Amino acid sequence: MSSKLLTGSVVFAACLMLIFAGCAPETETGEKSVSPSKIANVRLNFTAGNTAKYKVVTKAVKDFRFEQPSLNKLKEERTGSKVETIFTQTIDSVDGEGNAVASITLDSIKYHAQNKSGVVLDFDSATNTDHALATLIGRSYRIRMSPSGSVSSVDISSARAVSPDKFVKSFLADKSIKTRHEVLALPDASGSKLIVGQSWSEVKTPPPGMLDPKNFEKTYTLKSVRGNMVEIKMEAIPTSKKVEDVDSESSPVDAFVELFDADDSWSGGLTLDLSSGQVSKYNETLVSTYIAAEQSRVQVEGKGPDMLTMGLTSSVSLEKID
Repeated sequence: MSSKLLTGSVVFAACLMLIFAGCAPETETGEKSVSPSKIANVRLNFTAGNTAKYKVVTKAVKDFRFEQPSLNKLKEERTGSKVETIFTQTIDSVDGEGNAVASITLDSIKYHAQNKSGVVLDFDSATNTDHALATLIGRSYRIRMSPSGSVSSVDISSARAVSPDKFVKSFLADKSIKTRHEVLALPDASGSKLIVGQSWSEVKTPPPGMLDPKNFEKTYTLKSVRGNMVEIKMEAIPTSKKVEDVDSESSPVDAFVELFDADDSWSGGLTLDLSSGQVSKYNETLVSTYIAAEQSRVQVEGKGPDMLTMGLTSSVSLEKID
């Protein structure tokens, strides 16, 4: 995971004026103290032997719509995939820095994929036992997880060996595994002790398939600490900043993109259970839409212009269900 910069925005404890007609008590150095209820160590805490069941849904879909009202014509296409996985995560070991090796056992899989010709796969392991993906149910692979949410593959070979099917290969690709298990809404472990209101940010490239591959600055904010539950929100905006260790080049479609009105929305959030050190809920969703309108060559009264709409939706959601 790339380094994340803490950016101030620190909110101190509210003054207790109604009780003491004064502000928060000062420390021996003269600094105002912060209520412990406003502070949290925002990181994953692993314990060897702990088990949890999760449902994760990943989606990467591109939409195309070309409408010609004057000719009563409409062309629509959707390509991409949506994968829902339920898995059991067991912590095998934890090292001195808090990094864990975990076994992931696959309990169920739903896999929907389509190309320009239509649906190419609509698989549900609960009802379809003939497809190669069904052979993955009950099998396990191992990953390494850091306290800051980064993930890398450890032992996937035995699961990959079950079938040469392209959907099995895609499901078990390193990139797919990272997307399925990584939690991006956490600061670096060195800066994980945060106060409510504190933010950190990072510059990221968008997911593949975006018409205008601009960079985004993602800002995460610790919104609340209620008992053992921590809530973090994320908002992202386009930026001219470069991603560390990535060489950015101008896109060959820039001139084409200028013909469109663009609208981008990238947001997300995390609920973390401090008592268990486990994720309760996590999600991030990018929706990017491009719209271009042009007056039709065939003028028909009461008919609007030709409209071309292209969009990308990329999302991941993770929820602890047991």
